[in-house]
Amino acid sequence: MTQTITSCLDLDEVFDLIPKNLVKTLDIDAATIRLIDSSREKLILKAAYGLSDDYLNRGAIDTEEPVFKALQGEPIFIENAVEDSRIVYHEETKKEGINSILVVPISIRGRVEGVLRLLTKKPYKFDQHDIDFVSALAKQCGIAIENARFVHDQKIWLNYFVIIHQISKLINSTSDLNEILEIIVTRLPETMELKAATIRFFEKKGKLEL
Repeated sequence: MTQTITSCLDLDEVFDLIPKNLVKTLDIDAATIRLIDSSREKLILKAAYGLSDDYLNRGAIDTEEPVFKALQGEPIFIENAVEDSRIVYHEETKKEGINSILVVPISIRGRVEGVLRLLTKKPYKFDQHDIDFVSALAKQCGIAIENARFVHDQKIWLNYFVIIHQISKLINSTSDLNEILEIIVTRLPETMELKAATIRFFEKKGKLEL
């Protein structure tokens, strides 16, 4: 499994492979990956396997004690999720048929960046050996995510340089100011995945005009 996920450098594919391979490798029912967003204030669902959309969209789980503990670096095992007071969404958990849950931290460069949740529909006793094994796999997941992120970021920067070079060539090929401005506001949103761009100049009386 480690060889499979660490050999892939496509970020979306890495997120798709990890929960799917964990479910098959450990013979469990479902798995999810959530990572901390850029503000470090909430968890974002990045990947899931074996769960319904209704369960995945039940609401934020950031305040659940097992998730909070896992984000502090401590694996947490919940034997009976439906009756455990640490779980927020009991009805949704019961409807989904979830029984046991294991939550382990995902670390990237020595810093906890998210959580890996393993879920079973039958009662499952994760012993210390299981927890250590899954924690080791979570570390490999972190390495795979980091590698894929690096390649993803490099591709973005390379694309920026290519587009900037193209824009520069187009600008240097004309002396028409309106054409140059049109090139800039047309190509930049495409490159940076933005909705729009505008250029305004200070004109008479210091007013900005489009």
